[in-house]
Amino acid sequence: MARLGFAGPSVFAHSLLMADLVVPHPDAIADTISDLGAGRHEMIVDIGIYAYALSLIALAVGASHAHLGGLGWTLGIYGLILTGPIVFLVGARNEHGDGDHDGPVIQVYLVSALDLAFSVIPWAMSARGRGDPGALPLDLAGDDTRLGARRAGFLDA
Repeated sequence: MARLGFAGPSVFAHSLLMADLVVPHPDAIADTISDLGAGRHEMIVDIGIYAYALSLIALAVGASHAHLGGLGWTLGIYGLILTGPIVFLVGARNEHGDGDHDGPVIQVYLVSALDLAFSVIPWAMSARGRGDPGALPLDLAGDDTRLGARRAGFLDA
């Protein structure tokens, strides 16, 4: 799951770089992801968006296996699960600023939901969000059984 979690943003970044090279008359300063995802070459950016959506769900699965406890961690996992489909809808909806209106414009609402989610999820999964004031997210020096290492027998000597 960790490999998928890292691969998604990498594929997304590479797809944007490829689209910047392939799309005619790109303007690296003025173009947005929506501009690169519009027109004949939309699949280049869409594949990157879909890979990123998959990586968010993979991160949710990985985080659920390494559950550090607390309501904040659980809310962060559910937030990651929900952001995957939202990112997918942003790519699949094809409202990329190319002037076509095939239905209601929902991209603004989806991106606003992502803004909120990407602000709240890291805080919720942090030590303070988990209700652990002043604690480090992971106690590498001590006996930290929150990762399930004790249950799996990895800390038994």
